[in-house]
Amino acid sequence: MNWTPSPTSGPATVPWLVEGRPYGAVEDLMCVKGIGRATFDKLKELVTVK
Repeated sequence: MNWTPSPTSGPATVPWLVEGRPYGAVEDLMCVKGIGRATFDKLKELVTVK
């Protein structure tokens, strides 16, 4: 997963994003603490899973 800072995922969210790896699909981000539907909808176009 490539992460680029965005207004919706600040420094407090990054550790949870790292802990949740690996991700099989972008939708897996919804399992991360602090990322609900609204945040996911804003992030999904900015995230790639390889």
